Amino acid sequence: DSGGKWAGAVKNWSGRGDDCLDCEEADPCGLTWHGNWKGIECRGQDHLPPHVERRVTNFHLPKFGFDGVFYDFEEVALLKNLTEVDMDNNDFTGPLPEWLACLPELVEIDFTSNRFSGELPMAWG
Repeated sequence: DSGGKWAGAVKNWSGRGDDCLDCEEADPCGLTWHGNWKGIECRGQDHLPPHVERRVTNFHLPKFGFDGVFYDFEEVALLKNLTEVDMDNNDFTGPLPEWLACLPELVEIDFTSNRFSGELPMAWG
């Protein structure tokens, strides 16, 4: 199942979820651009006061062991501030997801060395 694949691939993230909602490591961003979770960044927000919530802007997850169809990870589309998705050298298969075109800030995608198939989605322009 894709949930198990996701959990296994991000086992190095330090966020502890619901049992630690007030802990700093439960926040993927923290107070710095490189964030608290490996591969997740929150760039351009260092100037914000500590009480202002940061937004995830970059996924740098090459060689994380992801596999299967990328559609299984469509929750990523909820991160409207993403500017970069770098998930090269994983083992994704199937078609490229159209929903990535719905991310208004996205300017860079790196899916090299995966096993996608088919044509570029029309939504990608």
